[in-house]
Amino acid sequence: MYVQNYEFKKICDTLLGLAITGNKYLQEREPWKLKETDPDEARDVIHNALWLSRAIAILGEPVFPFHAYEVYRQLGLDGNSYSLDEALRAVNIGRKLTKPRPLFNQLSEERLQELEATLSRRISMASGNSS
Repeated sequence: MYVQNYEFKKICDTLLGLAITGNKYLQEREPWKLKETDPDEARDVIHNALWLSRAIAILGEPVFPFHAYEVYRQLGLDGNSYSLDEALRAVNIGRKLTKPRPLFNQLSEERLQELEATLSRRISMASGNSS
């Protein structure tokens, strides 16, 4: 298992891949438009997106527990940890959801440049360069 081997980058890359797939699914299916033409299909799309969100939170809990618990809260779940089997079970229909909030703040271009500069300095120092 990746967590036991401390392969956090692989874990994060896998979770990001799942999130990108889910976002692409939503963008392509456009449930905000489907609700006007095919409400049942719109509900199915939202259900699947919520299911994937919960699965990502369960799978990612060892890496980002506070974000996972926030997803659970927004999905109307208690703050407990969930088993991997739970990630494969469909989300219960009819559960009251809280108003969604972003889990991560978007970085400004200026902040991104600052972080890249810090990372470059740290890599340089770790490599033995003292610039």
